[in-house]
Amino acid sequence: GDLGLGTLEVPLSQLVTTRAFARFSIQLLSELPRFQQVYNTQRERYRAAHGIRSHAHPVPPLEQQDGWLEAPWWVYRTEAPRRQRLWVKLVDEQLILGDRAGWQAVISGRLDCDKAATQWLEILSADVCLRPRALLTTMYLRIVVGDTFVHGIGGGKYDQLTDAIIEDFFAMTPAPFVVASATLRLPVVQEPMEATNTRKERERLWQLRYHAEEALVAESEATQDQTIELSRLTERKQELLANIPERGEKWQWHREITAVNRRLAELAAAETARTKAKLEQVTQNERQQRVLASREHSFCLFPLDVVSHELKRLAAGDL
Repeated sequence: GDLGLGTLEVPLSQLVTTRAFARFSIQLLSELPRFQQVYNTQRERYRAAHGIRSHAHPVPPLEQQDGWLEAPWWVYRTEAPRRQRLWVKLVDEQLILGDRAGWQAVISGRLDCDKAATQWLEILSADVCLRPRALLTTMYLRIVVGDTFVHGIGGGKYDQLTDAIIEDFFAMTPAPFVVASATLRLPVVQEPMEATNTRKERERLWQLRYHAEEALVAESEATQDQTIELSRLTERKQELLANIPERGEKWQWHREITAVNRRLAELAAAETARTKAKLEQVTQNERQQRVLASREHSFCLFPLDVVSHELKRLAAGDL
């Protein structure tokens, strides 16, 4: 409102209590076996077309268990606020709704959508919440409510599946959708990246473990005895590497060079600890900057003047 926008916000809890949505729901539930078949078939086609392997994407399949058919709704109650999947049994002209966790309701005369819709609304008035899942929500809005639907990128991808379900089940072309997206970073002061990075520090740790003599050449904190020992070990390692025995005669040679490398790593312990600490700091810094630079932050986290400025640019066609 402060930005001069007059948007109409309709909570989903109000939408589902309209008689139009109740009739829409009863129609789908009355034909749930066919709807399930269309839903799952189009889901598999979408997954194949986009090379999706995850079982849960873009949406999980609707299941059947012990005569119950899963419907794309959530159900929860005041007494049991954790949402559950909605399951339905079709018996003659009855719809038996349940969460398979102790709650059931019966809708009679399912072929009479108006009478059944009244019973649906009565269930909702009894502290029971029935909420459509994402695809079903946009499906209803695009069939019944609006003539154009505006999505973000993610929703636009998924609604390709919604299109296929609507065209197959309802034998109609749904209202079109458009995709609108913008990249706007949070206006925060970010610490400049250090000259190093995580890859460089990991390489440094590897060198300290396997080639500590090279990493410690410029070590200024070593005592005189450590410096002498470092020189001796480095010289011995070079001799060993210059005289690698034939295959089958390496056992003693391998034991000695392993001991030399182990001792060199012990001499590098202080530098290794410093490098690990630096790696942790750089890793955390990079992680924080990735979060701050994300384009996924909600608009309400931005200062009002920033949002206002971008809206003016949008209205002027500069975006």
